[in-house]
Amino acid sequence: MEKTTGLNWDLGLLYRSLDDPEIEVDLKSATGLAAAFAQCWRGRVHTVSAHFLEALSAAGARGGIFNFLEQASQSFSGSHQLF
Repeated sequence: MEKTTGLNWDLGLLYRSLDDPEIEVDLKSATGLAAAFAQCWRGRVHTVSAHFLEALSAAGARGGIFNFLEQASQSFSGSHQLF
């Protein structure tokens, strides 16, 4: 089994940098959708629409993927080598 060295992901497709204002925009959007979901569907989640679940999932996916890969990059390299 080969050892991986210099693991690097180009996360610029998700956000421009760790300080990209879009991260906050996406976080606020996902938080708002989650709050709306809780308010609308508490007690009757079995009737929730697939469209709403898809929108909720998509809102958090970009930030989640970015965070996961950024943390993984630190684990492998010991530093930020993303952009």
